[in-house]
Amino acid sequence: MPDTPTSRLALYKSASDGSEDVDYTQDIGDNLDKIDLAVGALAVTTSTFPSAPWDGQLVRDTDTDRLWVSNGTSPASGSWQEICTPAASQIFTAGLGSEVSAAATNAIVAYVTDDTANRFTVGGDGRIWWGSGAATLDTNLYRSAANTLKTDDSFAVGTNLTVAGSGAITGNLTVTGNFTASGIGQILVKVKSADTSRASTTTVADDPHLTFTVAASATYIIDGFLYYSADTTGDIQVSWTAPSGATGQWLGNGVGTSVASATSSGGTTTNVTTSWGYTIRAESTTMPAARAFGGIDSGTLLGVQIVGTVHSAAGGTFAMSWAQNSSSSTATKLYTDSWVRLQRVA
Repeated sequence: MPDTPTSRLALYKSASDGSEDVDYTQDIGDNLDKIDLAVGALAVTTSTFPSAPWDGQLVRDTDTDRLWVSNGTSPASGSWQEICTPAASQIFTAGLGSEVSAAATNAIVAYVTDDTANRFTVGGDGRIWWGSGAATLDTNLYRSAANTLKTDDSFAVGTNLTVAGSGAITGNLTVTGNFTASGIGQILVKVKSADTSRASTTTVADDPHLTFTVAASATYIIDGFLYYSADTTGDIQVSWTAPSGATGQWLGNGVGTSVASATSSGGTTTNVTTSWGYTIRAESTTMPAARAFGGIDSGTLLGVQIVGTVHSAAGGTFAMSWAQNSSSSTATKLYTDSWVRLQRVA
């Protein structure tokens, strides 16, 4: 009787008591073929994994280019654990590396069991991709030119974005699309997209276009420009809606509520002309108190330049509010392209 075959490759062992002659094919040739097949990872398909693997047996699935190792447990189908994807991945003395034959080939992939698509890949071209695991990869990061890192998608920063120290930017910051910040440095701009008219009312109301949401415990600087028309009775009253506890100062540089005539001389009595002169109102007031600015008539376009600061105790709505200063049936109108801007500084 021959001796018990080897436990892993089942190499044939002739009887050790001398009762069996050595047969080249059986004892040498066949054993060498089994050893040759077992060197490195055994090439298999998804349907031809070994049915009796040993602990530590390594195979390469040629259908998917994945490497698997068995822990030797039963059943065999549950013993295989993926260890490296794709098969070209290698371990070098300096760490994990990957060599692929084309830039379009994935060098590294990651997914969760039962995913229908990869969640993460690194391509041979150096591009990094992310996805949900249930659909095509949709978010990337890559080198687009020398010294330039780019994404074709959106990029969000959860805490601080610091460039060249203390938030300063050395060189150019280029954003194609919208740039949004939620902390210090955030800039919010609202521009009126349509005219708004208000007649026979002195009750201020938020402008439908110049309305913001501000954070709690934040400081914003304010600037803007209001284009309006009003008659000398109605004028315009400007104030602000702010969260409870808000403080600050603001001023509007604009026409005062009184209008006076003035004369100018060209040097002779025959060249004396009469023109309108406007009083200017430029004193500051506490936030969110109101200020009134004058009107001339319904056809004369006037402006108010806004500057100021607001400290918000609570988060909520911050809006430019307005109405007529005195009730008039001639509408006071705030025009398209009036704008207000907030920049968070603390």
